[in-house]
Amino acid sequence: MIFELSNTEREYLGLDKVKPNWEKVILKGDTYRESSILYFEDITIKKHIISSSTQYVEYQYDELTKNREIILPKTTKGKEQKLTASVLSTKTPIGVYFSLNKFGYLLIGNHTTKTTFYSSFWEDKKQKPENKLNFWVDDFIKNSDENHIEQINTFKNTKKKNVKYKSGDFFHTKLTEKIMVLEEFYLT
Repeated sequence: MIFELSNTEREYLGLDKVKPNWEKVILKGDTYRESSILYFEDITIKKHIISSSTQYVEYQYDELTKNREIILPKTTKGKEQKLTASVLSTKTPIGVYFSLNKFGYLLIGNHTTKTTFYSSFWEDKKQKPENKLNFWVDDFIKNSDENHIEQINTFKNTKKKNVKYKSGDFFHTKLTEKIMVLEEFYLT
């Protein structure tokens, strides 16, 4: 494991903090996935962190396990599955997630509401020669607005909305902290 966020950084990125009673466990990788970090609260998977020299991804879960070896099904019809990197990648995370690569492409989104708070792809950023992951996190925090914590907490606590639309409806989309775009979508 190359890099891991601090709880202060997690708060700034909208992620849940790692609680003192959570236990850190290394999840063995496989042919296609590197080893990663799992945080357990008793027998429940709370966090999955993939950290390498080229990327950092943090997902949040609420997956019950049996002895931290078997993932229990959500329904009575489901089947138990052995806890492996491959099986965990098929489970849908909950809440806010964070992704960053060594080129500075940063993404903060919410699996529950299926929305994105911030993506560096939206900005016309010049590529910086820095390739350390902690540099990009510090840069994001340093260049954020004064009311960023308030905005990220609002995003984090937003409930999922089902929107019904029809041909000719207008959608208001927030692209960055400073730019609001009004788009018109015609459905046929």
